[in-house]
Amino acid sequence: MLILVTGASKGIGFEIVKKFSAQPELLVIAVSRNVSSLNSLVKETNSTNILPVRADITKPADVKRIVDMVKNSDYALMFLLIMPDIL
Repeated sequence: MLILVTGASKGIGFEIVKKFSAQPELLVIAVSRNVSSLNSLVKETNSTNILPVRADITKPADVKRIVDMVKNSDYALMFLLIMPDIL
């Protein structure tokens, strides 16, 4: 199953990705504009089921790229968690 989390580089989104990545049967797509924080998240969790994606969900081209990624995956989308990155 697939979990997609936006705003995953900090705060609640970061913690949600950590929690779901502990389940090896899930693929967690972690989306943020800050890819270095996502890479730190992957290192911190030592997880092989987190896919860090640099994207800005206010840009239609980035949203389309994420949608295409989900549609072309071998996983069924289980959750879409949109965490605002406004702080």
